[in-house]
Amino acid sequence: NRLEESIGHFNKALEINPRLAEAHLGLARYYLGKGLALEAMSHLKAALRYGPNPNVQRIVEQLEQGQTVRMPGSLNFPGRG
Repeated sequence: NRLEESIGHFNKALEINPRLAEAHLGLARYYLGKGLALEAMSHLKAALRYGPNPNVQRIVEQLEQGQTVRMPGSLNFPGRG
């Protein structure tokens, strides 16, 4: 299945470069879609460590407040697209 294949690619990318914010976001999006907020939060916070982004920060704050969050399709990091 394509989704599982994508998750494998994100994990492989993070094995090679754990600082890859976009891979952390991809995994966070997957975990949020599965209702796994704690797992998503871990990857969202990692993404922020390696690529500050006000939209991602807002999602983290919403999760910390116990709000239901749906990640937008695109969360570009400044200077990266």
